[in-house]
Amino acid sequence: MSTDLSEALVQAAASGHIEVVKRLLVEGHDTNTDSSRALWVAAESGHLEIARLLLPLSISMVNNSLALQHAAKNGHLETVKLLLPVSDPKAHDSLALQRAATSGHLETVKLLLPVSNPKDGGSLALQHAAKNGYLETVKLLLPVSDPKTGNSCALRKRPPGNRQAVAAGVRSEG
Repeated sequence: MSTDLSEALVQAAASGHIEVVKRLLVEGHDTNTDSSRALWVAAESGHLEIARLLLPLSISMVNNSLALQHAAKNGHLETVKLLLPVSDPKAHDSLALQRAATSGHLETVKLLLPVSNPKDGGSLALQHAAKNGYLETVKLLLPVSDPKTGNSCALRKRPPGNRQAVAAGVRSEG
């Protein structure tokens, strides 16, 4: 696929134009490489049907795992469900879980938690959820994480106004 067609495929996937994506795939030659990048942006944007169309053309589980991370970051639960069976949720220190927790996507965190390692990266998922004040996510991650790993305690990584709320919510659960 020429550079112009490749970029057009990525742009159409990011914008959710499924008929354009289909047409560009018919015109393409190197669909594996181009469709993997398009899969990432479709997943990031939550375009489930485009992700479903591009997934069989993606070249590896590594690329699928990147798409999973992008979908998780934005809380696109159905896209995460699509990608999970063909991805490695533990890739890059369970980055998909970290990204979902950082953004406070509780349902996505619930889906990823059983297949991820919340202690990866020094319990970064917990640290990011605490930093951003996502109390329900902190409550979910705390029992399966090690909040004292990494460079600092997870509960210290939070916006100043949320410290008492996060700490009180965690204490009330214990």
